[in-house]
Amino acid sequence: MKDLILGAELSKNIDDNKAWREDQPAQFSTPRAGLVDAVKRTLARHEK
Repeated sequence: MKDLILGAELSKNIDDNKAWREDQPAQFSTPRAGLVDAVKRTLARHEK
């Protein structure tokens, strides 16, 4: 699962590709059974 909005925000402050790949909070794994909940949580982070 990728949070493209969070990834874009975080990438503004990272100059090193290796550091970016090692610590990637905008990308995470989730079981198929929890996919809908994971999408809802991700979208809720960006509600205004």
